[in-house]
Amino acid sequence: MHPNFAADSSAFNWITLGDEMLTWRFTWRFVFPSQRDQIAFKEVFLAKLWEAGAKKEFGKIKKEDADWVLGAYEDDVDMGDDDGLTDDDMMDFSDEEDEDFDYDENTEKNTLLAVGQASDRAFVARGSKLGVFSVGDSLDYKTTIENVVTPQKVQFRPKDMMLHKQDTDMLFLHPTERKSVFRMDLTRGDVVDEWKTDGQVISTIVPESKFAQSSDTQTLVGINNTGFFVLDPRVPGSKVVKSRNFQYARNPKFACASTTEQGHLAVGSSTGEIRLFSNKSMQGDSFSRHEARLGGGITKAPRAKTSLPGCGDPIVGIDVTSDGSWILATCQTYLLIVPAELANGQSGFTRGMGKNKPIPRRLQLKREHIAMMGGHVSFTPAKFNIGQMGERSIVTSTGKFVITWNFRKVKQNVLDQYQIKKYQQEVVADHFKSWQDRDVVVAMPDDVRLAKRHKGVVKNWD
Repeated sequence: MHPNFAADSSAFNWITLGDEMLTWRFTWRFVFPSQRDQIAFKEVFLAKLWEAGAKKEFGKIKKEDADWVLGAYEDDVDMGDDDGLTDDDMMDFSDEEDEDFDYDENTEKNTLLAVGQASDRAFVARGSKLGVFSVGDSLDYKTTIENVVTPQKVQFRPKDMMLHKQDTDMLFLHPTERKSVFRMDLTRGDVVDEWKTDGQVISTIVPESKFAQSSDTQTLVGINNTGFFVLDPRVPGSKVVKSRNFQYARNPKFACASTTEQGHLAVGSSTGEIRLFSNKSMQGDSFSRHEARLGGGITKAPRAKTSLPGCGDPIVGIDVTSDGSWILATCQTYLLIVPAELANGQSGFTRGMGKNKPIPRRLQLKREHIAMMGGHVSFTPAKFNIGQMGERSIVTSTGKFVITWNFRKVKQNVLDQYQIKKYQQEVVADHFKSWQDRDVVVAMPDDVRLAKRHKGVVKNWD
């Protein structure tokens, strides 16, 4: 539907699609008699929209949470052109042909992408094979690691993967054996370990801190629907650290997670909620004595320092800035940018925001661009770039299109300026080359490319 409210014209805009083949689509605009009428409709409409996704009554949530949800739909505020941006901030995709690598057509397709922090390597999963590329001024194919198999030599197609220990290991999640992590030694090209999780289902894995992958850090964080836990391969037997295995009695439906440089944890759920945990909570030593360990090596789950209600839509991906001051949550049709910084150098990770929750910002495509894309938007998990000068850009994709936002402009409430690059195939995954924001590695079902961006005046896309 892609709803949009325009305060300057007291209008409500939305898009409707035709049949399942999307052979026709319409953009609609309804103008209210007055702004007061528009605001009254907006509050009722957004409450019902939130209820449809969150499966809760909007009237029963706290007032500060209700204000937070409604505030996410406030109109964009353009601060004007005099924003102090330099040429380094004004980036757009180059018209030059990307470096590319085309696969032979077969039944297997590219499904996953991982880009190194400690090396210039990028890895693409294709069935039970792993393509290896170097990412420099161009994208160069190096080799293919054949036969991703378990230590018992059973072939599998990874469900998820993550680089580990200075990019010397690749960790895989199995599509059906969901209580193990499989470790590949990339120097050998073999899966050499299976880390059992003590019966805990594992849905996704994240580094214990933002830059842990570029170090020798052994530990990592596992997430499932009902909680999270720390894995340490040095522990004998099950690799779950029993004092750091946190499960909730009520299923919070956790779906994705990300960590800050200090190891604070942000978790997104399929109900749209976002929870922020401090690194002290993750240590398992921040509980009072009466909070005894539960049975089965499970510790009572810590309470999140901050809980955000979301906008009612499932969170399909989440990222955070290295200092924890901003959260980037991906929903199907929009991105949610949440300020998490509080006074005195604290953040929502270390102190509850309560009634001081900053209003989030929504990043969404313009109606004319949505129409040109066929009326359907389904964003891949958006990511900040990793750079020595901090986070400067955001990248995501939908269909055949890669989209980037200038994060500095987003922080100034300029939300509707972005850059788009179209490809011939659907984009499977995309990720900035580490430690800069000019080049984006783009994986498609039968192709891998390096999209280059350049300094200068940003072009309009059509």
